[in-house]
Amino acid sequence: MNTVSYKAGTDCRRAAQYLITILIVLPVGLLISLLPVMTEIKLAHKLMAADCVVFATKMTALILFYRFAEHALAAITEDGRARSFVRSIGKPLTILVIVIIAQGLLWQMTEPFVAVTGKKIFFGAAILLILAASAWLIFKAYQSAPYLLVAVQRFRNPLAKVMAVITRPCPSCGHRLSKSAKFCSQCGEKTVEPLTCIQCGASLAPDQKYCWQCGATTNPSDSKDTEVFFDGE
Repeated sequence: MNTVSYKAGTDCRRAAQYLITILIVLPVGLLISLLPVMTEIKLAHKLMAADCVVFATKMTALILFYRFAEHALAAITEDGRARSFVRSIGKPLTILVIVIIAQGLLWQMTEPFVAVTGKKIFFGAAILLILAASAWLIFKAYQSAPYLLVAVQRFRNPLAKVMAVITRPCPSCGHRLSKSAKFCSQCGEKTVEPLTCIQCGASLAPDQKYCWQCGATTNPSDSKDTEVFFDGE
């Protein structure tokens, strides 16, 4: 096993550990907050012990989520295509998600103690952080867009072959139609009857010379197995 594969495997295991920990921390913390004593203990103003437990649980889950995303992205190998694109935008996307969720949690905890001026400062700072993370994400997406274009380009050829099998062109305008369509949705022209292979019955495109399913010729006169007999006088 080479170094790259070993590191990817290690990152996968670490990511799985963090994910499992998140799935344990969240329900345990929420269950603790539901204890009757938690709704009776008031820590400050309108802030109850249950609220603090929920806040601590969710913030812990966010920290663990960051570590999970870090290792999950590190486990993605560069391929110059879709994987490279995902790896490039993964970190700013993770930061954006965390900032959006964290500012909401912090506001729930600090709202009872913040005056009007403090509210403006808090939301101003939150908006700046969100905008900064969004700008970073957009920049990384723009920077790594060529990777996605390569992936789309590689996917286009197989897709074109599939489309050629499940659709047929309109005889008038060339628009691709379902093989069951009787009229063109683009120009309204009546479509020709779909062609089928005389050997296996597979659907064929008008320009096909050989069946894609069994390889038989679509023109019986070109078949090597066809025998021609002439009546003698």
